[in-house]
Amino acid sequence: MVAISLPPGDTEGVQGLCLEPHDLAIAKYAASREKDLIFTRELASRGIVSEERLLGLLDHTAVMKKYASGCAARSAETFKR
Repeated sequence: MVAISLPPGDTEGVQGLCLEPHDLAIAKYAASREKDLIFTRELASRGIVSEERLLGLLDHTAVMKKYASGCAARSAETFKR
């Protein structure tokens, strides 16, 4: 999670909690809907996520073990050169 401070105003200093982009990409790979795969391609093309970091996190994401091979394959497709 990444804490995001909201601009001053009506927020009274509230912070929002957001998924780190690589964690979000892994969740999108697991969902594997067409719109999620488009989203992950955009994350990669804009340099927001890196293949090395994604694969490293995937290796340590216990909840993803049953989806790991599919996620790795989708990651490879995302970063295909």
